[in-house]
Amino acid sequence: MKTTRSASVVALSLTLAISWLAGTSTAPAAASEAVWHERAEAAFAAARESGKLVLVDLYADWCTWCKVMDKEVFATPEFQRFASDYVLLRVDVEDGAEGTAIQRRYGAESLPALLLLDAQRALVGRIDGFLPTARLIGKVRMELAKYEAEVKTYQAALAGSNVQQWERAAAEWHRRGDGRRAVPLFEKLVAAPSADATRTAWHRFLLADSHRLAGDLAAAATAMAEAAAAAASLSSPQLTERIDWLGFAIARDARDCAKAQGALARLESGYPKSPLVSEARRDWTALKTVSRCS
Repeated sequence: MKTTRSASVVALSLTLAISWLAGTSTAPAAASEAVWHERAEAAFAAARESGKLVLVDLYADWCTWCKVMDKEVFATPEFQRFASDYVLLRVDVEDGAEGTAIQRRYGAESLPALLLLDAQRALVGRIDGFLPTARLIGKVRMELAKYEAEVKTYQAALAGSNVQQWERAAAEWHRRGDGRRAVPLFEKLVAAPSADATRTAWHRFLLADSHRLAGDLAAAATAMAEAAAAAASLSSPQLTERIDWLGFAIARDARDCAKAQGALARLESGYPKSPLVSEARRDWTALKTVSRCS
């Protein structure tokens, strides 16, 4: 049976305060330990309430370096102080549920890995492999600086009229899973005059998926129908497959078991050898675990 990792070792900060006026001394005080959430929904709810980013520790029981990271990095007073500015989340990538889904969503192929996510689960930064405490903290700060630079690039693209800049920025924020930022850029691209019908249809699909990432599932369904209509007159099997997958993804995110199961059946029938089908099957297994689908 798989065992759950122990909580991080409490980091003690020994202090001795002497009050000459009172002639008394205080006992050593234990530093407060950073709390790791074990459920994603609770962590992201805390992030929305506090305005903090979420630092996600991806681990597995077999991961030796994950255990080293826990003992030699996360337990240090330096990390404990640093972590107070973040909401902490620890997930098992082999739980067959949300931990597995988070690993796949952000493409974390090796462990240990840390993800820096905003309250809407968009990717801010990522740190792969073991790093000692000071280097890890420095790497997180570097990722934050890169993210801030990308935000400035996004703002410039959104305010401008350069279609190529719209495309680059839209692709970047879609890759990060930031639907809120990607949506207005894809809306610009869909509205821009173009003689390339296939390109516009892809933009419509990506607009729909960006709505999904932003959590607006009703808008995602509407935009998906428009993308499907645009793709109907094109010879683009890959686009059609992606649109059919999006139907499953919208139902999955809505935790609509019946619609998700129906969409999965259509995927399996239409694209039996597609990697998207394998991905959807894993997501269906996770959905059944979380939502108790029959």
